[in-house]
Amino acid sequence: MLNFIFCVHNHQPIGNFEDVLESAYRQAYEPFIEVLDRFPQFRFCLHISGPLLEYISRTHSKYISRVRKMVQDNRVEILGGGFYEPIFTAITDDDKVGQITLFSEYLEELFGKKPRGIWLAERVWEQSLVRPLAQAGVEYTIIDDFHFKTAGFLSKELQGYFITEDQGKTLFLFPIPEKLRYEIPFKEPQETINYLQQQGHSQDPNKVVCYADDGEKFGLWPKTFEHCYDNKWLERFFQALTEAKNEVKTITFSDAIDSQKPIAKAYIPSGSYREMAEWVLSPDAHMVYEGYKKHQPEHTEFTLNPGGFWRNFLVKYPEINIMYSKMLEISRRIKTFTTRLSKRDKEILETARRDLYRAQGNCAYWHGIFGGFYLPHLRHTIYHYLLSAEETLSKLKPTKKTTIDISDFDYDGSSEVRYSNGLINCYFKPQKGAGLYEFDIIPKKFNPLATIRRRQESYHIKILQAQAINAVKNIATIH
Repeated sequence: MLNFIFCVHNHQPIGNFEDVLESAYRQAYEPFIEVLDRFPQFRFCLHISGPLLEYISRTHSKYISRVRKMVQDNRVEILGGGFYEPIFTAITDDDKVGQITLFSEYLEELFGKKPRGIWLAERVWEQSLVRPLAQAGVEYTIIDDFHFKTAGFLSKELQGYFITEDQGKTLFLFPIPEKLRYEIPFKEPQETINYLQQQGHSQDPNKVVCYADDGEKFGLWPKTFEHCYDNKWLERFFQALTEAKNEVKTITFSDAIDSQKPIAKAYIPSGSYREMAEWVLSPDAHMVYEGYKKHQPEHTEFTLNPGGFWRNFLVKYPEINIMYSKMLEISRRIKTFTTRLSKRDKEILETARRDLYRAQGNCAYWHGIFGGFYLPHLRHTIYHYLLSAEETLSKLKPTKKTTIDISDFDYDGSSEVRYSNGLINCYFKPQKGAGLYEFDIIPKKFNPLATIRRRQESYHIKILQAQAINAVKNIATIH
């Protein structure tokens, strides 16, 4: 018998167009739940990010009621996370705890149960996350087997969950097999069932295999609505799992934690999923990496070269670093206010804090197949909320009419100059001809310089190659 955890992560970025949200709901989120409703014995795990959940709660209360009923019937486990889906390694520990706590309270109010685990945005992991996550009451999170393989683990050692530690605080980690991420829903259902049955052929009744990936794969990715619903892939998959119930048992993450011990202790190097580790590389480094991959054995157990490091998106795209630096500046300013505030001032401070959290939504802070840094409405949304928070904070501590500050505002080792007068902020780089690189119009909550320059991307070559061989005829993966 194999214990199988099936987890779906639904996310739309803060600032996305409502017609996009509605289309995603109609094509992926709603039909997925409708199919699941026909299989009451199937248990699964679900994460819906805060911005998307706020939209669905406002526009589709029936969906919320259906999921709440599934939670009450112990069919589904809801995962928490950062309310506005931040990359946790890019925000302060106080903001990590604040985002998680705020979302946990919201989920408990909405579904009647407090989440025990979280979805880690883009599975960006650093060992230092353990302490603040534990402080926020998180018991577990999910990362890829790719993370574990960079630490030297073998595939056969990853059929369960692990415990990790930092400064005496502990956290449980569940690995996601990359094989399942690529095969579901693109291979025939029986192939996945056969794989799970093979993993369960042993004397160990506590084996656990976890699948966790984007819910948009089930209807929103190109051609997947026809594949999953018109051609009934999803229904056939759940039916095949139901028929294999004597060999494959569906459980939740909490079931696994409550019924068995972690299989080992593990310390995991910094990383994300494999594709993200490639996207962060410069075009030249990516070419070298591609050449390296061609000489690797197809089914290598170890990941000897894990690719790049997520934080280097701040290096690859200086425009992201400017946004990131502004976000940290607002976070620091919020932290300077003491708790000895009047009720009115506390409410003002919480309004600013909520806008800061919105401005930490991850999609505009990186770029890949899914990353939204190239999308102007997502970049401008970040600045909108940063400047909204700044304007709100001025009600607590009015600023002088005109100030000129010299500091290393973007953490590049050189000082910049900022001119502020309460209505605008102008940031200049003296070392680059005194160029104006940020121009905040505070009342309008708008930075017209939130633009990006043209640059070569490593995937440009892949697109040309795919077009040349007409590679998009069949369902594959979005990559």
